[in-house]
Amino acid sequence: MIILNHTVPTFSESLFAIDREIEGKALFSPSITPSHLQIMAKWFRCRIGIFVNGKWTKYGSWTATDSDVPTMLIQQQDNGKYAPILSLK
Repeated sequence: MIILNHTVPTFSESLFAIDREIEGKALFSPSITPSHLQIMAKWFRCRIGIFVNGKWTKYGSWTATDSDVPTMLIQQQDNGKYAPILSLK
C-alpha cells in the first residue's frame, strides 16, 4: 500500500504526450534504458546512481537538501547486467 500511495499520485501528475516511436522502444527494449531509470527515480522518489566505465550517471534529485531520499547505487557489469553496490572502498 505504501508503494501505491507514492507512485499513483506521481504517475497521474506527470502524464504527458510521448512520441509513439520512443514509447515503443522503451516498452519493448530488451534492457534497461536511461528513460526507465529516470521514470523509476521519479515514481519512487529516490536517487539511482549507475557506475559504468569509471563514471557515475545519476538519476533523480541529488541536491544536498535531499539527503533523506533513498539512494540505490548500482554497477553495470561487463555482460550488461546490473548489480547492487553493497559497500564503498
